Amino acid sequence: MKRLFVTTSIGGLGLCALLLVPLQGCTDLNETPISSITPSNFFHTEGEVLAALAGVYAGLRNTASEGEYWGVSEVSTDEMVVPTRGSDWYDNGTWLETHRQTWSANSPATLSFVNNVWNTAYAGIARANVLVEALQSTTVPNQAAIEGEARFLRAFYYYLLMDTFGGVPIATTTELKARARATRDSTFRFIESELLVRRRSTSPTASSTQGCTSWPPRSRITSAPTMPLRPRTSS
Repeated sequence: MKRLFVTTSIGGLGLCALLLVPLQGCTDLNETPISSITPSNFFHTEGEVLAALAGVYAGLRNTASEGEYWGVSEVSTDEMVVPTRGSDWYDNGTWLETHRQTWSANSPATLSFVNNVWNTAYAGIARANVLVEALQSTTVPNQAAIEGEARFLRAFYYYLLMDTFGGVPIATTTELKARARATRDSTFRFIESELLVRRRSTSPTASSTQGCTSWPPRSRITSAPTMPLRPRTSS
């Protein structure tokens, strides 16, 4: 009996020691990242700047999906209807609610489709702000044209927001702070001013490296899209 008690005691002490070791190793949670992208170590070459610009373009693909801006702007009108057959395409009533325009603050259509429009557009705006801000402290080839593309894309994302929500908060820097909602008129004037300025900085035609000379196409913004978008912002 005594031998069993001693064996059990030794085992218990060993278990306690093992439990204490991880606790001692978790007191310092500070980590030094092996690598990270910051304005101080990135945006120094045209390739790095174009990589950041590609991120601004990347958000456009989401705007054209069924649960994003395209879906909301089409299904909520008489141009399109999504039939519900049994449980197919019901999705908790999201499609019916969108088509009938009966959504509310916490309804399925708002928490999915409408919310996606907001998040996707502001994600693109945030990426554009990072790039535009970084370009103020670096020098790379074709810098004015690249900044023009980023600012046009930012204006386009704001156009999608204005078309969906009317006036929205306008952010043009990376500063994290609460921003009041601008009026629709102020949002429109901001978009228009960006288009007017950027029309003079972007190229009027796409170069061979920017055009659809390969598949998949690698098209980029020129000054031409600013002309049809201006009338649309005031419609």
